[in-house]
Order: sequence, then structure tokens, then C-alpha cells
Amino acid sequence: MDLSKKTQLGKFAKPPDIGKALDIPESALQEQCEQYLKILRIPFIRIPDSIYRLINSGKIPINVKLKISQYLKGLPDLTILFKNKYLCVELKSKKGKQTQGQKNFQKTVGDNYYLVRSFDAFRSLVDENNN
Repeated sequence: MDLSKKTQLGKFAKPPDIGKALDIPESALQEQCEQYLKILRIPFIRIPDSIYRLINSGKIPINVKLKISQYLKGLPDLTILFKNKYLCVELKSKKGKQTQGQKNFQKTVGDNYYLVRSFDAFRSLVDENNN
């Protein structure tokens, strides 16, 4: 899969929506992608769901919740760390759409941001960048 055409759209254009989407939940897609990275021993960063659950649980003061939320808003599902570069990958189901926070974050990182809808597309993206 040649992803080089992405930059022709400009730094702040909509990220490439790669992969023919399958009708599986985003959580299942994320699990497949994380397992693939673990098999290849490629480091990645993922904010655990438990952090988001804690923030929304009502167990922390509202001022702390607001402060934490502003830093986490829009972060990608996976940040993949290669030797000389990184990729921010937002995983979406067939009908999933980016939130405004995700769109804002994408503008910040520009060409390192990808919207991925299938495991095959994810695998191609990782394999193309894993050199």
C-alpha cells in the first residue's frame, strides 16, 4: 500500500482513511493491532481504558478531571515508536468518526497521523515503516 500520496493533500488535510472497513468493534481491531506490534517487538504507547473510566467515574474532583481531560483529549489509540520516527494511529470501526479533539490533535502532528479501519491496512502501514 503506497501511502506517499498522503502528503499531496497538505499538512493539515484529512488523514488518509486507509483500509476497507470490516464490521468489527474498534476494541477488537485495537486488540489485533496491539498483538501484531507485540509480536514484532515494536514499542507503542496506549492510554489504558481504565484511565478514562477513572476520569469519568466521579471519584476525582472536577477541577482535576478537567485538567487531566484537556491533556488526554484527542490522543490517538496508538502511538507507534520506530527508530527514527513515530506514527499516531487512530483506529475506527466501519462507521466510526473522529471527534473534534482527535481532529485537533491530528493538526498538531500532521503527516504522522493515520486513520485506520482494518487490520490489513494497519499491518501494511507498520510493515512499510518498520525498516
